[in-house]
Amino acid sequence: MAIGGLISGLLSYFIGFDDRYGERFLIDGVPMLPALFFGIVLALGIYYWETGNIAVILGVFLGVAIGWWAAVKTGGDLFLENEVLAGILAGLVGSAVTAATLWLAAKDFRYWHNVAAVLAFGAIAGALIAFQWVALFAIWQGGVAALAGYAVALRPRPRQTAALATVNK
Repeated sequence: MAIGGLISGLLSYFIGFDDRYGERFLIDGVPMLPALFFGIVLALGIYYWETGNIAVILGVFLGVAIGWWAAVKTGGDLFLENEVLAGILAGLVGSAVTAATLWLAAKDFRYWHNVAAVLAFGAIAGALIAFQWVALFAIWQGGVAALAGYAVALRPRPRQTAALATVNK
């Protein structure tokens, strides 16, 4: 998931904000391609390791989109005043919505340390907005995906468990 998050972050920067592509997919002035890229990564990760339920996957995808939109709106309101503070708050908002979404979707994510790690990482990585957008996207999305993957991938996947039960009969 970390590699998927890194790729998503690079796509978010190089395509998601490109006027030829990103400006076509706006919701209330927010380019939504970064949410599309990152939502796919998290939704597929949760699908593969956690559930296999399409409704849950759509919920993860929607949660990521809402988190991205809320983060951009939060950061945009503060950006002109203080870039670092805007990035920290935007990163915190985005990671809070993403963590809440993962908490609802994945049983293995429902521990306080997983949520706290995503919140802390998201806020700290959000500060990168003041330095370099490509670093912000790649590090934030790669790191949050890695933390989510670490939380949910330590347990055998449902398909593996079913296959092992069949073999052990």
